[in-house]
Amino acid sequence: MSASDNVTRLARRIQKLTGLQYCRARELAQQVRVFAKHPVPDAETAAQVHLEAVVVHAFADALRSRNVDFAVFGVVGSGIAEDGLTVRLDSSVGTDLVARLLLYWDVRQFAVRASPVHGGITVCGRSGPERITFVNDDGTPLVFDPERLLPSDMARVHGYPGRPGPHELLLSRLLRRPTLLNQTAALHGTVRCHARSTAALVIEWCCGDTFETLFATLLAHGVADGLPSNRPAEFLGAEGAAFIGDRMLELKRHVHSVFSCDRYAAPRPRAEAAR
Repeated sequence: MSASDNVTRLARRIQKLTGLQYCRARELAQQVRVFAKHPVPDAETAAQVHLEAVVVHAFADALRSRNVDFAVFGVVGSGIAEDGLTVRLDSSVGTDLVARLLLYWDVRQFAVRASPVHGGITVCGRSGPERITFVNDDGTPLVFDPERLLPSDMARVHGYPGRPGPHELLLSRLLRRPTLLNQTAALHGTVRCHARSTAALVIEWCCGDTFETLFATLLAHGVADGLPSNRPAEFLGAEGAAFIGDRMLELKRHVHSVFSCDRYAAPRPRAEAAR
């Protein structure tokens, strides 16, 4: 299939999801520059989708005031192995994220259990096959140290709906395809993601890709496909923002480099943004 055919196919997908005029949808389609050759497929069960959605929500909550170069949500990459989904974490935040994640589940009384495995930690459902293995991307051991947690951490843990929701597939896809988001952070290294509420995430950034480019890239890779939504995707060019999944995910790019002085955003070279 030629490049022109790909643009046409993507433009039609964007038009269907957003209701934009074809000419505007095609302009967005032409901005896509990231293509995952072998994307991780969707989770096979509702329980696995729910587990992964809670992970994304907990990580975003933990990093709401902390930016990590090349790793939105602190996730460098994801892949499928014989024992399920493996998520590679940035080693600068890996231990903190796992600590917050397990605390999050403890507070919310989710039926999960964690166990060490091959230098990482596997989180499993107590009564089902759902599981995720977390490892540090640089190969250093990932450990959970309860003594690192402060009593005040308990008060900062935000809740999440206990039952699977219709848009959890969107969050699960973000965890399984982090390259799509991480490319936006590659130039400046500062993408700020935070939980706006128990059912919405906001990703803010400066420099790097335009919000049009990221929006089109996510749609090109099927992030919004099949969502049970009245508004699967919205593009508000005049407001400088875009939304996916009934506004569950908001994309907002700042005009000025508002995060350049962020003390957490010192650039660190990485040979590969994500796999």
